[in-house]
Amino acid sequence: MRYGIEFAVFVLLGLTVGFAGAHKHTVEPLIIDMHLHAYPADANGPPPLALCLPLTTHLSPLDPAKQTFNAVSKHPSCSDPIWSPTTDEAVMRQTIAVLKRRNIIGVLSGSPDRVLQWSKEAPDQFIRSVEFQLGRNQVSIDELGRLFKES
Repeated sequence: MRYGIEFAVFVLLGLTVGFAGAHKHTVEPLIIDMHLHAYPADANGPPPLALCLPLTTHLSPLDPAKQTFNAVSKHPSCSDPIWSPTTDEAVMRQTIAVLKRRNIIGVLSGSPDRVLQWSKEAPDQFIRSVEFQLGRNQVSIDELGRLFKES
């Protein structure tokens, strides 16, 4: 009788391990997004803005004399557009949620303050960088140093 119980436990254990192995969890491969912006919600005009997918179908070349990107994104030509978030907080939260869900790390650029804010919110999702600009909007050496010293 003793061997019968041990054998039954052995069989049950084997079935359990076999069943667990058959349902392996798949892990999304790590993706590094080399071009991610920490922009405010109104960076391309007053939100919300729409986008039709796929882009090749609905976004034809724009004639600046007749239409602008803002006009096209306020009145999308498709029946089911994707609408942008309306607040800076929502842009950041939704971006972070997608990065985590898809196992993405983004090389993040934008204003130093915004890059710091986003990277503090989700430090494992971002590699901080800057968006180089010439002229009056350029990042100063002091701002650049602060960006890489703060954590």
